[in-house]
Amino acid sequence: MDQPLQSQESRMTRLPISVLAVLLVATPVLAQKPDSADKGKPDREEMETRREAMKNRAADEAAKRREAAVEKRAEAEERQRKTEEHRREAEERRGEAEKKNDEIRHEMNRASEAKEKAVGEDAAAAEKKHGKQRRKGEKERSGLEKQAEKKSAQVHKEADKGSQQGQEAREENSKKWWKFWE
Repeated sequence: MDQPLQSQESRMTRLPISVLAVLLVATPVLAQKPDSADKGKPDREEMETRREAMKNRAADEAAKRREAAVEKRAEAEERQRKTEEHRREAEERRGEAEKKNDEIRHEMNRASEAKEKAVGEDAAAAEKKHGKQRRKGEKERSGLEKQAEKKSAQVHKEADKGSQQGQEAREENSKKWWKFWE
């Protein structure tokens, strides 16, 4: 009983496969033939018509290439014209900037000459004024000297405070990093 079932199942699977294979093989046979298949060789008229059509197509393509070349040339000329225009504008701006720089230099020279002249005239008056201030400043100590004195007093106050270890660490770290000569 098992065998007849197997053979029936195998027939059922073989049938669709064989139908599919026949359709695939028969499809090219059933395909439509091209128009020129039954005509045989083309006559002279058809050949000349075809030749003329090919010549016209070639002429059209050549005309299109020429037009494209003319357009490219026009675009290149336009780009060149714009580049030249930008170059001229840049030169004009450079010239204007140089003029402004020259004016500024000239004005600075005049200002420095006027300053030198004023310094020369005021030198005597300034010397008198600064002489009085120098004498007064000699009497008073400068800010740095006062600051150094305060710092040394502070160091002496801190010398007795804290443990011996802390005092040693403070002595090591008491040098300021910006004072290289100490």
